[in-house]
Amino acid sequence: MTYGEKISHLRKSNGMTQEDLGKILNVTYQAVSKWERGESLPDFTTMSQIAKVFQVPLSYFEENGEAAATEQPQSEAASNSINYIGTCTVCGKMLKEDDEHIASPKLICKSCVERQAKDTERRMENLAAKSRREQRGRGADAQLIVSLIFALAGYITLTVYMFLSNDDDRFLLGALTLVCPIALFALVHAVFDLINEFRDKDDGPEGYTRNFSLIIAAIFTVINVAVFLTVYFTLNDNFYFIVVMCIGAVVSFTFVSQFMWGNVVKDIFTCGGFTFKLPGFIFSLTPDSIIWMIVTKLFLGLLSILVFIVTTIFFAIVAMFGSVFTFIPSVIIKSVKDKNA
Repeated sequence: MTYGEKISHLRKSNGMTQEDLGKILNVTYQAVSKWERGESLPDFTTMSQIAKVFQVPLSYFEENGEAAATEQPQSEAASNSINYIGTCTVCGKMLKEDDEHIASPKLICKSCVERQAKDTERRMENLAAKSRREQRGRGADAQLIVSLIFALAGYITLTVYMFLSNDDDRFLLGALTLVCPIALFALVHAVFDLINEFRDKDDGPEGYTRNFSLIIAAIFTVINVAVFLTVYFTLNDNFYFIVVMCIGAVVSFTFVSQFMWGNVVKDIFTCGGFTFKLPGFIFSLTPDSIIWMIVTKLFLGLLSILVFIVTTIFFAIVAMFGSVFTFIPSVIIKSVKDKNA
């Protein structure tokens, strides 16, 4: 028998019509008719499903495969046959009547339904994160406004001090004006991030959009230049103020923009603040040992605080001036991320 005759023989011996078999295989009855007439050939996957439906080996459809299927009496094959209702339209799994599935609008098994539900949930989470990122890119939120207020307060305070100070202190105040306002901005921003983390409020790992971050960074640069030019022309200071102004403008622009979109610069800035655990002590209950223990604890506690302050300042400075060198690659990476988002 040809493969078409074998399909017809198995179908009829199991009391199926061409339409019944077509529904099980998710094909039309015209396709089954063409197979049986030898006008077309089912693909390997469909042929495997036919073999499963009629409980015959796939080799049965080979040229000399009749004996493999005829060894089992027809009545026994019919009595042992499984009532398949079709194949899953997603994974192609053969489904029996007692398998959990959904039949409308397409036949889908339970595992595929659960997987699609998880995929849908994941897509919704991604859309929500994208929406939050877009919202953060459109306007200023409370976190950004408070951070900008602290930074502006730093500029105003240090500028007033420079006007009131003598020539010896002006160089130190100029250097502080270079880093303190943007450090205040980043510190307040990081505190808000920490609070949001404790509140399980995730605004997405990508931070603000690239263009919005560059606009805020440009505002910092303009303020920085305005402060130093005002001091320079008002107090007739020496040329070092112009040098500090140029450095401050570059650092302000590169650091603030990268910090807002949350790349390695922000990670470096917030990785400071190292502390160490105070060691335990074994001492006898005598006045001298108790005093020694208290003094030692106080000393190690102060040392721990000092380490915390030093590491915080160190990594903040590294992040600020290192942002100059990471700006160009970070812009490229951020552009790609925003485009993909």
